[in-house]
Amino acid sequence: MTVQRMLPRNISRLFLAVSFLFSVSASSALSQTNPECAKPCTERPETISCPPQCPDPSNDGSQPELADDSLILLLAPHTNVDQAKADLTRNLNVNVIADVHVSKDDYSILRLQPANGQRESTLNKIFEIKSQHPEYLTATKNEVIHGSYIRANNLSAVSSSASIPNDPDFPLQWPLSNMNWTRAWRQYRGLQRQPARITILGTCPDAITAPFDPNELGPNIHMYNTLQNGVPVPLPQPGSFEGNIDSSLTGCLTDNKTLIAGAACFSPSLPCQITIGQITPTTDAEGTTLFNVLTGVTWAIENQKLRGGPGPVSMSYNLHSAPCGAGAFQNNLVLQTLAGSLRRQGDILVESAGDCPCLNSTFLLGSPQNIVLIQGTDMSNKFDSDQLTRVLNDPYAAPGACLPSLLAEGGKTQIQYNIGSSNSAPLWSSAIAMVQAFNPSLNAVQANKLVLETGTPVVGAPWHAVIPNFYNAIHAALAH
Repeated sequence: MTVQRMLPRNISRLFLAVSFLFSVSASSALSQTNPECAKPCTERPETISCPPQCPDPSNDGSQPELADDSLILLLAPHTNVDQAKADLTRNLNVNVIADVHVSKDDYSILRLQPANGQRESTLNKIFEIKSQHPEYLTATKNEVIHGSYIRANNLSAVSSSASIPNDPDFPLQWPLSNMNWTRAWRQYRGLQRQPARITILGTCPDAITAPFDPNELGPNIHMYNTLQNGVPVPLPQPGSFEGNIDSSLTGCLTDNKTLIAGAACFSPSLPCQITIGQITPTTDAEGTTLFNVLTGVTWAIENQKLRGGPGPVSMSYNLHSAPCGAGAFQNNLVLQTLAGSLRRQGDILVESAGDCPCLNSTFLLGSPQNIVLIQGTDMSNKFDSDQLTRVLNDPYAAPGACLPSLLAEGGKTQIQYNIGSSNSAPLWSSAIAMVQAFNPSLNAVQANKLVLETGTPVVGAPWHAVIPNFYNAIHAALAH
């Protein structure tokens, strides 16, 4: 039975307009195969098989062009950075146009601009001279990265909050029941000891205002622009709610008057604490670059106290140039090194696996696996969605298909349905944060281990993979 069929008739009308924005060519291909494939996720039968559709990686002009010919170079710990910059400038004919430094582990990441745009030859030259320069650990291209929502959805405006049941068991809240969240909420919400804390690296949030009561929605959100030395991003007018898709999934209060219940909030007295680090060049950009991501992760490492202490750092971005880009991003040694620094101080980097219908087989190869890579599951708790990346032998997953979230659009607060592992990463992060909220003695690495060990297996997965089971994880945290 699909979610759409379970809806009360008077409620289902609100969501009939929800549909994907396919390109003409994609729509034609789908309709030629099976017209059911063109239906939105709330209406599509679960028994049909639809052909894979990958997003077009080309820039459509809606976002600023981010590609450039710069390179990224990771320096070994304790390297004399000034001397390395001088050597690079003299020997490779490059300019060092930006750098970030991880103070605790004492290493730096440089962004190099080759002369005359000669990126490939400069990259090859670095590989050639690494034996003479042990401080040069790895070099990589400054790739373009996009958020992991593969398609935008038409929005269903909610004209009256009273028309939505105040009920976390409402059918469109299926991710909560799949993760055994509601049982945990009923049994354990009085035992929570501290607010759940989550750091989100992404775009600057939108302001969500009427018709929802901001007092029922507002987690404690603080925003910083990591690309401008962590300058605070001003909040909007008092009385509004700041949140992007990820913070909507994690932080909205459970007992509000809307459909949405945030996975990291059991009680209004302990609202989720969200720190958002902007890693996009503008507040409305969906795309960014690898160096911007590295800058944001470095900011998270250097500002743990500002973020409230050890906790999950959730990031829903992947390489734009690789349709099955999880492996390329996951096996990037520079990002893995930063993720290792997060782990050593009790944080953990949680990343979306990607949103292209392919099987990525590069997981667990080569570089150390310090990143928790989250695959998306569908309503049946399977890997059957034709729009979500699977990663061979990756044990981490969370709901990712047809999830409701809040969005401000045209001055109205609306409910949006999203398909993408961008949903999955913040949901796994919510489970980590809630385990810590019930047992503050655990850091994020320890909490992540409990979530993995107590998770619900993905149905029919060809390797062992689980989604969070909030009841089991919190039970284990209280007994730890």
